[in-house]
Amino acid sequence: MLRPDGEVQVVVPFCHPYHAYPADYSRFSRERLAGLFAGFHDVEIGIRTGPTTTMLTFLTYYLKLILPVHGGNSLHRNFNRLIVGALGWAMFPLKYLDVWLNRLPTAHVLANHFYVVARK
Repeated sequence: MLRPDGEVQVVVPFCHPYHAYPADYSRFSRERLAGLFAGFHDVEIGIRTGPTTTMLTFLTYYLKLILPVHGGNSLHRNFNRLIVGALGWAMFPLKYLDVWLNRLPTAHVLANHFYVVARK
């Protein structure tokens, strides 16, 4: 429910690994968001986190496949957490490449999250 002339602000995942909390049913492309907000005016759809964040997120999940951080032997689990965490911290500054990449006309195809600001 939104009152007339009310504003909605939404952030949704797009290129993001499977996340079953509580469930993973769909993805929101820029085109799908435009359709969902077709009844609104002053609609702005943009990239919240971009292509580099997508790649770093998938790389982190990939590392967690090889080095599980949940379950199993506590020594292995803690060692894996240390390695995955250290690599995450080392890669973290790369996300600032998105400041530049998000300006490219095709950056939306690898966006990690989109935002929507719209008025009813």
